[in-house]
Amino acid sequence: MSTKRKMIKVFEMFAGFGGASFSLQKAGIEFQTVGYSEIDKSAIKIFDLNHPEIKNFGDCRNINLFELPDFDLLTAGFPCQPFSINTKHTVRGKEHKGYNLFKDILRIVSFKKPTYLLLENVRGILGEKSKEVLDTLLTSLKDEGYGIKQFEANSRNFGIPQNRERVYFIGKLGGWPSFEFPKEEPLKLNIKDILEKGDVERRKPAIMNYYLAKLPNIEKFGKITRFEAIMKNPVSKRNSNVKYEILDAPSDSVSRQNDRIYDINYSPCLTATGKDYVFEVDGEIITLTPKECFRLMGFLDDEIKLDGILENQKYKLAGNGWDIHLVSLIFKQMFEPTSKIELPITPLIQKPIVQLNILPELKRPLTLEQKKEKLINMVKEKLSSEEFWLYTLMLNDIIKN
Repeated sequence: MSTKRKMIKVFEMFAGFGGASFSLQKAGIEFQTVGYSEIDKSAIKIFDLNHPEIKNFGDCRNINLFELPDFDLLTAGFPCQPFSINTKHTVRGKEHKGYNLFKDILRIVSFKKPTYLLLENVRGILGEKSKEVLDTLLTSLKDEGYGIKQFEANSRNFGIPQNRERVYFIGKLGGWPSFEFPKEEPLKLNIKDILEKGDVERRKPAIMNYYLAKLPNIEKFGKITRFEAIMKNPVSKRNSNVKYEILDAPSDSVSRQNDRIYDINYSPCLTATGKDYVFEVDGEIITLTPKECFRLMGFLDDEIKLDGILENQKYKLAGNGWDIHLVSLIFKQMFEPTSKIELPITPLIQKPIVQLNILPELKRPLTLEQKKEKLINMVKEKLSSEEFWLYTLMLNDIIKN
């Protein structure tokens, strides 16, 4: 099989703060981000601050395919709201306005045919209401010639103290001859380990500002704050990282995430609106700072610059982003650290090129450019359009030999 060593060129869709670029860098892979697509103003500001002089192609629905540069890897953490358990059930799935945005991924993939794909979403995409979009996505990618490996992973099983469950679709044009998922790591860090040192200004937990509203809770606890009610309910009857919570009396239904106080073992899944998560650390009730939230997204060395945006936007960016530690492990499995890339050749066209009966024609006295044009025209007649482009990748090697 023919191989070449070269820099990975990546295009980031739904880029956020640039999770793919940060992850490639963390993985030690030589790469160049040739463009990205993002519409959130704060995300754009932080992307440009950390990855300057890279063109933003804007809304993916309006991208002109002929203006896109060539790239080897397309990444996309496409909108999770249509599939998230945090989205109202009545507007989840097909009913959500962001449901069809995955089709723009397919539009670009079909036109540009990058060698590699990494798509990410919440576990909810595997649910019944999302079955249609998942089936369409995987079938369409298969029809485009991609082999897809589906990887379900939780950040806290890979060294980061956050209960962040995600599904990754790892694609390669022509399929993966072999692929091993990253190995799980023991969790050696907890919330105390990611806290900022010194005198840190923290947000007052929102639950200290709000009083009980539901009548069953008022009857049970009286007119007290949600925080006071939560502290009256230590959790011991179920296996979780929750230390205190309000259970809607008289039922034992599980409370909302913001109506809980967590232990230090790990964080719940950060979300775009999860800035009010509360922890008990050494007897003190605290919320996390934006920097600490980004540490829970794999930025253990504070590699990201967050200047110039509001605090609420920092929390939102963290919750919407990628765990760059986990994704870096995936990239290490996709690419060797030396960025060695195998030219994809499907089993269908692994037959020797001599079987196409075109080599005799190339032995005639022709210039290099004439040989190239002759080869392109002859191969194109004998192969389907889906296979033809693969032979053009090997064109120079064939002519030289």
